[in-house]
Amino acid sequence: VDGYNVIHAWDDLKELYLPKSLKSVGVNALEETNNLRNIYYAGSEEEWNNIEGVENLVPPNPHTVHFNVTY
Repeated sequence: VDGYNVIHAWDDLKELYLPKSLKSVGVNALEETNNLRNIYYAGSEEEWNNIEGVENLVPPNPHTVHFNVTY
């Protein structure tokens, strides 16, 4: 998810699935994704915390990050 405002103002987005291969996240990647409630990540919580810019994957409303998800 590289770039600025990659998923900007997408109110229909409720779930997001991310691969274990994700290495970095751009600024404001999830800006104005007001209905996003669940982020599913294929890696572990430790791997999640090592993603560069992972703090940019915080949607504006309460959400849950699920780890070690197979999809």
